[in-house]
Amino acid sequence: MTSWWQYDVRTSQEIEEAYARKEKTCTILVAGYLYCVDFESMIQIRQDDPSRRRRVKLLQSQSTLSDNIDCPICLQSCIHPTRLPCGHIFCFLCVKGVASKNRRCALCRRDIPAECLEHPELVRGVQDLSTSAGSEIRWFYEGRNGGWWEYEVRTREELEVNYKLGVLSMTTIICGNAYEIDFQQMVQYPKDHPRRKRRIRREGPEPELWVRWWQYDVRTSQEIEEAYARKEKTCTILVAGYLYCVDFESMIQIRQDDPSRRRRVKRDLASVPKKGVAGLRIDSNNVVVTDATPTTSEITTSEPVPISANPNPASSHTATDAALRIASHLLDSMLTQSDDYQSSDETSRDISQEIFDDSGDLLEGIRNLTLRNFGEESSDTDSDLEIGH
Repeated sequence: MTSWWQYDVRTSQEIEEAYARKEKTCTILVAGYLYCVDFESMIQIRQDDPSRRRRVKLLQSQSTLSDNIDCPICLQSCIHPTRLPCGHIFCFLCVKGVASKNRRCALCRRDIPAECLEHPELVRGVQDLSTSAGSEIRWFYEGRNGGWWEYEVRTREELEVNYKLGVLSMTTIICGNAYEIDFQQMVQYPKDHPRRKRRIRREGPEPELWVRWWQYDVRTSQEIEEAYARKEKTCTILVAGYLYCVDFESMIQIRQDDPSRRRRVKRDLASVPKKGVAGLRIDSNNVVVTDATPTTSEITTSEPVPISANPNPASSHTATDAALRIASHLLDSMLTQSDDYQSSDETSRDISQEIFDDSGDLLEGIRNLTLRNFGEESSDTDSDLEIGH
């Protein structure tokens, strides 16, 4: 019984397309050798050695191979597969990107006519464009002469994933060029030409944003709320030993020693659903400590951190409270160091006494700062009472 070998997907596709065009022969490249497939006698002949020939046959199931075309440029499944005059098939955007730099086929180096980009030959026909693949979410970018163009499915899914993660911007490859997608301004532009901006838009239901927001701890929420109520433009907070600047105009928080580490913030009711508080995840009424929390030094995940609206804000001042906490840590460190020197020789005990004196001065400074802050709050309270009368 005679056995048969199946061609690889790309070669099968080339033979199938030539057969569909009712051509008599088809030239293919197999293992570095050129073969001629004769559809009349249904044999393949090696061009440099005509004595080497084999029979071929066509199965009806092979006509479905067009659903699994791989693009030799991006090495992924073809999106809107387009056939060039030379017979090679690529993603339309991959062909467009190659043609913008060098109008030659990426495989055989034959010229790509201009009409191939203006009127491309789609392998699956026009119905391929009307197929709504993926989710019901659709992303568009503004056309050069007006109107809107829809992103292809792979880029659309990439945009949607990053949008739901809450990232501020992302980089993607379009037509072989790196583009920056800015979700804040809803624009796209080439990385090497930032001024060439086009608007983008999203159609479809908005994602449930609350599932990716963390709530600040009570003290930090109060500090931010008070600064917001005073209509300040920024607010400095201390989270997990790092100083952050909350910008109320752009609604983001930025770490002062590393401005690249930033997250979006929002102001909302404390009762809204959330992932957790201060990095403690609320999971089925159980508290779970996660890696991406404000209680650790690693707080640069894509999940933003919201501001909870507290109906009873405390009267402490942001800068004063932060200074007191920092000073408290310093004092504790100094006293611990003093205890270590006490158990050593006489010279070490002298050093210990100096550290103790310095810590006393620091403690006195904290006391004066606290009393001054308390006095300011008392005077504010008295003035409020007088106005009330």
